[in-house]
Amino acid sequence: MHSAKATYLSSFSGDLTVSVILEPDALQPGYSVSAETLGPILGVVARSAEDMRVGGVGFYAKEEGGIQISMDTAAEDLGIAEAVDGQSLSLTGERLESLAKQ
Repeated sequence: MHSAKATYLSSFSGDLTVSVILEPDALQPGYSVSAETLGPILGVVARSAEDMRVGGVGFYAKEEGGIQISMDTAAEDLGIAEAVDGQSLSLTGERLESLAKQ
C-alpha cells in the first residue's frame, strides 16, 4: 500500500468501513497480511477515528485482483484475534482508542 485517504464530514457519526487494497509485495504466501503491514494501517485509522468520533471500524483487505486477504495471523500477532470475523476485522470505539495510543 502506497497511501490511503479518508474523507468525512464534520457531522459524521456512526461506524466506519475501511477497505484496503494491498499490492502483491505486501502479501504473505496464501493471501494473508502480516502484523508489520496491518499494524501501521490500524494505527493511522485508529487515530483518525478518534478525531471523527467513530463508534467502530470494520476492516476488509483485498489484493489488486480482488482476492480477499486473510487478517487472521496479523490480528493474532497484534493481540486482537477476537476482532476477526471471517474476512473482516471489527474494532469497537474502546479498542480503537487503545490502538491509537500504541
